[in-house]
Amino acid sequence: MKFVFPILAFALMTIFAAGQEETTTPPPRVYPVALPNYDEETATRLQIFLDNSDFGPGKIDGRMGEFFRKALISYKHAHAMPKTGAVDQWMLDQVPVTTYTTYTIKEEDLKFVGEVPGSHAEQAR
Repeated sequence: MKFVFPILAFALMTIFAAGQEETTTPPPRVYPVALPNYDEETATRLQIFLDNSDFGPGKIDGRMGEFFRKALISYKHAHAMPKTGAVDQWMLDQVPVTTYTTYTIKEEDLKFVGEVPGSHAEQAR
């Protein structure tokens, strides 16, 4: 009778541990991606294109970062293309050339802006 409780406890721990191993989910699949290295204008055009196609690349800043990579993979997956970081000529042909323009803010433009709050709490309001 002394041995029944330890054996029963060991059996329950073994069953519990086996059940735990089966229910663990595998880690998400990560696609190795080599980000393209484009000039700032081309990178910005690609970011705007992805954003307009509802694949948000994060902040549109002309830099190829983590969110651009994720948006590019999602775009390629949705269009049945290989999930790589390569931007092929077909995709570049889809990107409009005159998507944006540069503009330097002049002193007289500031009269239309008004007061800009300085702290994050004021900006949130």
